[in-house]
Amino acid sequence: LQFLYLIGGQRSVMLRRVAATAVQRRGWTDFAPASPLLRAPDVTAGADGAQRAWQHALERGDAPPLAPDQMSMAAAHMCFLACHPPLGQVRGSEESRAAAIFRSAAPLLQAQLACAAPRELGLVLWAYTVGVPDAAAQKDGLIDALLAAVLAQTERFHAAEFVDMLLAFSLSFQDDVAASVAGRRPHGVPGLLGARGRASPPPPSARMREVARLFDAFESQCLAHLDDLSVTSVVYCITAYVNAGIDAPDVFAAAVARLAVVIRAGECDPCDLPLVVVSLAFAGCPAADVFAAAAAAAVPAAGSWGPEELSTFVGAFRHTDQTEHGAMLDAAADAAMQLDLTTFPPSSLTTLTYALAKGGFCGDVYFDAAAEVAATQLDAFTPHEIAHLLTAYVIIDHVPAHLFAETVHALPDRLATFDSASITLLVGAYASLEYDSPELFDAVAAHVRPRLASFVPADMNILVWAFCKSAHATPELLEDVAHNVSSRLPLFAPQELSNMARWYAFAGFSAPEHWPGGYWTQKDGTFAPPHLH
Repeated sequence: LQFLYLIGGQRSVMLRRVAATAVQRRGWTDFAPASPLLRAPDVTAGADGAQRAWQHALERGDAPPLAPDQMSMAAAHMCFLACHPPLGQVRGSEESRAAAIFRSAAPLLQAQLACAAPRELGLVLWAYTVGVPDAAAQKDGLIDALLAAVLAQTERFHAAEFVDMLLAFSLSFQDDVAASVAGRRPHGVPGLLGARGRASPPPPSARMREVARLFDAFESQCLAHLDDLSVTSVVYCITAYVNAGIDAPDVFAAAVARLAVVIRAGECDPCDLPLVVVSLAFAGCPAADVFAAAAAAAVPAAGSWGPEELSTFVGAFRHTDQTEHGAMLDAAADAAMQLDLTTFPPSSLTTLTYALAKGGFCGDVYFDAAAEVAATQLDAFTPHEIAHLLTAYVIIDHVPAHLFAETVHALPDRLATFDSASITLLVGAYASLEYDSPELFDAVAAHVRPRLASFVPADMNILVWAFCKSAHATPELLEDVAHNVSSRLPLFAPQELSNMARWYAFAGFSAPEHWPGGYWTQKDGTFAPPHLH
């Protein structure tokens, strides 16, 4: 969940909200997001008499203005409420109690920001960053005021405090980041927020210009004090820049070099290694030295990790071009078997199995055990997890018959929950491994025919290929595909169109008449000779 807060900022604000909701509903009172401020004793201890009285006044809407000496108490209590929001709704209203408290507190806190200490500013910022999402208007105004207050006193912040603030701001301004990076790809995050066909990004908003000023102010301080930062602070520094869509090659290079030195020297807590590698993998930083050092350090450390740490660590390597870490993969698989694969959550089992397959791990004992566990717990796996788990066995060219049979048995009741990408991977796995299942292909064909518009060109290619290769393509399905492709021809690349024609011919069907020759003539400059052939 801590990882969700970090990477969730790169992907979607909603992901962080889902994480917060899960925490609240499951009653995980020990949940601690990224900032160490939220683990401080005055935050985790809960409410004392003064804090409870202030909270009740906020809920009633008659809380008096804060005195300067009350700011620390108020900021700490707001952080406590962000991690442990009160349940229920305001009487006579659809507004939640937590939203009402955050809404009422915002103007009172904002009035004291100019004289607040750095720690108090950080507490307020994190409280509204991870707090309830439905007080958006008050949150935006308060965080803008916090940004101005921090910019006015940057020299008062220690490097670690500054990193903490940058990470929180980068998570708070995701909508602005999305607008500012539309049409370009932020440093290192593949496809993040990019918009196809947008020629150039719009000019940055006034808020993003202020955010850029804050990061510029921090850069020199970061480079000067990098050796004083903990491993997690260095990772959070990289994550903050990535979240904000800001390219800072000097900071990235210095941070990566620092992490490599610390890990090679054995000074990195083994529990921090998964966070390090997964953050660098998503950031896309050139970090071969860090991954090599982390892989070596993981060999003795893997035995002390739980399922989530193992899957997160090994899974990070599949997002990079790092290879030849056989000893690390062996250690991870051995550790997983020692833990007992039945204790792995479906997401962890899927991630670990897929990553081991992608990494070139050769171990039939592990893969057979993982398939058996998955086959007996298939109802707990999401469609995405099922599809990627089956794809792992495609990579190693191995058919676990029990798992594939159980998937066919469970599919009719669950097919409606599969999106187009998961369906594509599913039928691709059965076709690749030549596992014949007329029931599966018939069910999928009936399901996808009215939904072909939801398939992107790449998925459409694999779908047609899978049906043609498995000899389960029907004239009705291919006719529907031809009609759909003809209505979206400009979206298909030359390679995709030529592949589609090949699959039709392979299955003994004539080329789709709905693909007009004039289109091919207009596109002939982009068709390489193999495609034309």
